[in-house]
Amino acid sequence: MTEEQKIPVDKALLNQIVTAVKQGDDTYAAMAELEATGEPAVVAEHYSQLLRQFYFQEKNVPQMVMFGRGGIGYALSQAKQLETTDPKSAEQLRGTAKTIAYNLGVNCWPGWRDEGMTITASDRAAGYDAALLNLRLARELKRDAEILGHAHWLVGAHHLAAHRHADAIAEFNKSSVEFTKADKTDYQLMAAGYTALADQLSPNAAADAKQKYEAALAALKSRNTEDAKFFAEQIKTAAEVIAEP
Repeated sequence: MTEEQKIPVDKALLNQIVTAVKQGDDTYAAMAELEATGEPAVVAEHYSQLLRQFYFQEKNVPQMVMFGRGGIGYALSQAKQLETTDPKSAEQLRGTAKTIAYNLGVNCWPGWRDEGMTITASDRAAGYDAALLNLRLARELKRDAEILGHAHWLVGAHHLAAHRHADAIAEFNKSSVEFTKADKTDYQLMAAGYTALADQLSPNAAADAKQKYEAALAALKSRNTEDAKFFAEQIKTAAEVIAEP
């Protein structure tokens, strides 16, 4: 689940920034270098790509968080400066900030159990904050129901990881409603599956919570689509991760 922009990126510049950080330059110097390279929309997109590069290629969560939060701050501050003189560019920058926030929130959720990744409590806090921002910007930018469904799911996922089961259920239910509006059946069933998982893990779980959880997984598997199969396995993985001490 990622959101992409269509701005061309300078891969050589990205590699130069990554190399400088790996060789010992401080992150703030790298950010200053990045921000001096071009137009705000391009710089913001480079921040977005650096977040992905530090996570997927470098497997460096702390640097991913640093560049993610730096990119969000940059994009929003630039948008604020442009909102009266160039509202279209300001909205584009806020959209990029939302993309970065979404991907930061997703990558800082421990439920994926990605190989080689350690997600600390501090990382989760950064991810939850980004998830809240992503939801707020989705509303402010009037994104469609599918995007709102992802935004509510992400906030719910972070509540689930923090064992705030009632809050998780509330967000997953909102996610399910939005995916239903968007006619995204696999995603609606996914949200329902996470609702069932949160209910099952709750200290006040109903007697039939496990049965409802298993029924939710069965509903996904019965769809026989790639998305539904992935969601069913991912929910099972999340259940294992979140149940760990």
